[in-house]
Amino acid sequence: MEYELRWGGEPEDLLVTTSGKATLPELDAWVQAALADPRFRPHLRILVDHRRTQWDHLSSEDLQRRVDTLVRDAARIDGPRVAWVVSQPVAFGLGRMMQMLAEDRWNVELRTFLDVDEARAWLRAAPA
Repeated sequence: MEYELRWGGEPEDLLVTTSGKATLPELDAWVQAALADPRFRPHLRILVDHRRTQWDHLSSEDLQRRVDTLVRDAARIDGPRVAWVVSQPVAFGLGRMMQMLAEDRWNVELRTFLDVDEARAWLRAAPA
């Protein structure tokens, strides 16, 4: 899997674009790169564009491990609004499952979308 981080934009503060076959190490790598960047701050608006990423090979155990890794870093992540955009119904379902597994374990407002314009409208509606 490949990823790119782009800082600044409207309405997102950070745009993450991924492509290829999703892997847990690469998913963690982009999060760690974002957290290490001096531009990372509390309450960012983050658009994660996974529309060119394949998810159908991941198991429910993989999703649980992914959530556990994110929760591990929850104190450093500190309250962003994250729009997770996918292109396939299976990826949408996986995103919703991750949302449910993590919702009471971290201070992140995460929502999954099939439409990037809807995701940006939701990010735009976030309190400043």
